[in-house]
Parts: sequence; C-alpha cells; structure tokens
Amino acid sequence: MDVLTLANRIPSVIFGSSSDDDFSDRLNYRYTVALLVLFSIILTSRQYSSEVIKCWVPAHFTGNYESYVSQICWITNTYYFDLNHTIPKSELERSKNEIKYYQWVSFVLLIQALLFYMPRIFWRTVSLKAGLNISDLVEAAQHYKSADHFENRKSFMKYLVKNIDQYVDDSRRYEAERKDNRFFRISSTIVPCFGRYLGNYIVILYFVVKAIYILNTCLQIYIISLLLGKSFWYFGYDFLYNLLSGQGWTVTNSKYFPKVTLCDFSIREVGNPNKSHRYTVQCVLPINLFNQQIFTGIWFWYLLVLFWNVVEMGVWIRRCFPSKSRQWIKRRVSLISKSILIRKKRLEHFIDTYLEPDGIFMIRMIANNTSDFVATDLIHHLWCQHADNYDQCFQDDPHNVDDSLCQFEHKKKDKPKVRIDDNVQSLENNKDYFSFPQVMNQPHEHEMERINNLNTLQNLMNQLSYNRSASERNQSLLINDNSDTINLLEPETLQIRKRDTNNSTKV
Repeated sequence: MDVLTLANRIPSVIFGSSSDDDFSDRLNYRYTVALLVLFSIILTSRQYSSEVIKCWVPAHFTGNYESYVSQICWITNTYYFDLNHTIPKSELERSKNEIKYYQWVSFVLLIQALLFYMPRIFWRTVSLKAGLNISDLVEAAQHYKSADHFENRKSFMKYLVKNIDQYVDDSRRYEAERKDNRFFRISSTIVPCFGRYLGNYIVILYFVVKAIYILNTCLQIYIISLLLGKSFWYFGYDFLYNLLSGQGWTVTNSKYFPKVTLCDFSIREVGNPNKSHRYTVQCVLPINLFNQQIFTGIWFWYLLVLFWNVVEMGVWIRRCFPSKSRQWIKRRVSLISKSILIRKKRLEHFIDTYLEPDGIFMIRMIANNTSDFVATDLIHHLWCQHADNYDQCFQDDPHNVDDSLCQFEHKKKDKPKVRIDDNVQSLENNKDYFSFPQVMNQPHEHEMERINNLNTLQNLMNQLSYNRSASERNQSLLINDNSDTINLLEPETLQIRKRDTNNSTKV
C-alpha cells in the first residue's frame, strides 16, 4: 500500500466511509474538523516544548525571579498598547486592552471542531427516524457501480429497489390514512407541509442541516471575535492590506496577535505583607506568531466553507424544485423506455405519488455519490417495480379503484396473453401434419425444401413460446389496448401451410 492510498483512507477510518451527503457537507464535518484538530495539536505541542512567553525583567532580578515573572504574566494575562503611545496609569484603561486568549486557543479550536461535527450527528440521527438508512443505500449503489459479477450487481440493485420501494410505498403515506389519523392531523396543523409520511421529510431535514452548516460557520467567526476581543470578520482584509502595503504578516504591532506586550505584577516584601512593590515589564509572545498564521488560514478557510455552503444549498434548492425534479426523472425514464408508449398519467403518478420529493432526493443523492448511469438504472428498476405495484393493487380489488387509468390497465392486461395462448394451441393441434418421420420419408430431391420447412416451423414454435412467456413477464408494460400484438399463425394459415406441404409431397 503506497502513501497516497493510506492518506486517502485516513478520513474514512476516522470519520467513517458514509456518503449520504455532498462535498460541502464533508468540507464541514470532515476536512474542517481535521484541520482544526491538527492546529490544536500543533499549538499544544508548541506550548509544552518551548517558551511561550519571555519577559524583560529588571537587572537585579535573579534567574528564579525571571522564571517567576514569565509564569505569572502567562497566567494573569498581558495587555497591549502601541509602542508609540503612552501607557495609561489607570488599571481600568489597561484592562481594556488585555489579551486573554493565548492560553486557551488549543481548547477553543477543539470546541470549534466539535461544533462543526454536530450537524453531521444531527443529520445521521434524525434521518434514521424516517425508517431508511440513506448511508447504506449510497454504499450499496457504490458497490453496484464497482461490482464485476452480474449476480453481485443484481443483488445490490435488488437491495436498493426493495428498500426505496418499502419507504416510498408505505401505507402510512397514503392520503386517506393520514386523514384518519389524529396525530397526522395535529402535526400537519402545527407544522404544515412537513412530516415523516408526507413525502418531503428527508428533503426538508436536509435543507435544515444545510442551514445549520451556514449558521455554524458564522457562529465560529463570532466565537473567535469573542476570543480575540476584536471583530474577526475584518481580520482577512487587514491582513491583505498589511501584505499589500509591504508590512508583511509578522508585524509586531498587530492588534489581533501582538508579539510584544506589557505585564503588571506585584511582589510583597517578606515580613511586611502590607507593603508590596508593583512592576511593569515588557514581554514577548512567540506563541502569537503561530496563532497569527493559524488564524489567518482559518479565516480564509471559513470564507471558503461559507461560500461553498451557500452555493451548494442553492444547487440543492434548484435540484429539488418540483419542475426540475420532474424534468430530471422524465428524461431518464424516456431513456430506458424508448420503445414503450409512456402514458402521461402513469408517469405523473410515478413521480408525484410514488417517488415524491423524498424518493427523488434519494436518487439524486445516489447519482451525486456514484454516477448518473447508476441512478438511471435504479430509476428503470423502480419504474418496473412501480408498474408491478400499480397493477397488483387492481387485481386485489378492482371495483374500489376510482382512478380511470387503473381501471383501464386492469381491464386490458390479460387480453394479449389470451390471443397468444389461442395461437399456440392451434399450432400444437396441427403439428402432426409436420411430424419429423413424415418429412424424412419424402423423396430425396425435395429433402432440402422439407428441411427448410421443418426449421421454419420449429423457429415459429420457439418464437410463439418466447412471446407467451415475455407477455406474462411484461403485462404491466403493455400500454395501448388497441395496439397490434405479434403476428401469430392463425388456424387458417396452418391449413394453407398444410396444403402446400401435401402438394410438395405429391411432386
């Protein structure tokens, strides 16, 4: 295993290999979390491996005094004033410019990483309440795409169709069932157009998660502003201004991450606790050099994440728009059913009543994480499954069906099969005229012609048998009641063939 393969597997080992989301989601809960944890580790190791603060003490301070001053200034915070400004004597004025963050940066970064991962936990937990594991569906679709053997691909597709069909065809999603259920009436009154069995539960939930990601990114910038004591929104602009003006990004007078600060402390005299000496020393914070570089990267990274979240949410809103969803499904149904006359009502029923927004969303998510070919193949199998379900409900109780299309399909579906059965029976009743021994006893000069007649008859019988079995399998796909069936042999045709054969025998 090479290094590149190992590096690609690290995120899946840490965060899981599920892909029930898009790239912007993974940008938040996977890559941003990994980046923040990495920064936290770097700062933590830096704090314990070298001096994070160094203060300039009076000359009469010994080495122990110097170490004490550095520790006390690290714990009690420092404050910053520009070197060109006079230090105010008021402690209140000094405390306004106090730097309070540098001890807690590592912990704040870990908290931010947790906040970026929380929407992911919310999505996985609440989406399972719908009764369907979208992550398993996407994983099965990925295995279907990469499977080499036909049987494996068939089993994965069967799993996908079975689970999606069970979800979208749940009886609790029927309008009549919802009207009779008191809970559905109350929930639809409180939160209209949203519910687990209204066909849009997963879609609306996903948009809520998208909105949480956007709000979370803005919240992270606000948290950093509280940590620094200054607005972090304009940090990137100030950085670019300093960079373009030639000051660089390691200037010591940065108002966000000053490298040179001041510290006040008092030392009591031994034996005289009421008397103490107050000192003001100047300190250098090497750790702020790393903080500035890290938070510069974080600012631009958050800007990228926020932009990508907004763009992807707009893309998904466009994808889930009713007209776009219908057009997307219709285009793929037309690709798989070019030779079949697709009735408008049946297609509308397939999109609006069977799949609904949740079903279309799941197919879209599978296409987003695998390929459009897999999604088209899945739509083909769901279309066939919908046809089976659609016809079966009429077989159970055809008199209680109000939909005229359902009644039409139920009345006509067995007719082609009867015609094929009659023709096959007629052929079997007349097959004695073409028996194999009779043909073989004919004169030699007509042997080739008789063999050709026999082969033609055998091919015809095979074709009729195949048409009968194909008709039984594809009853649900026969649309037009008045369309012509396969050109089969009628009894009159068989009699003509019989006379022709007798004439050839006489010759």
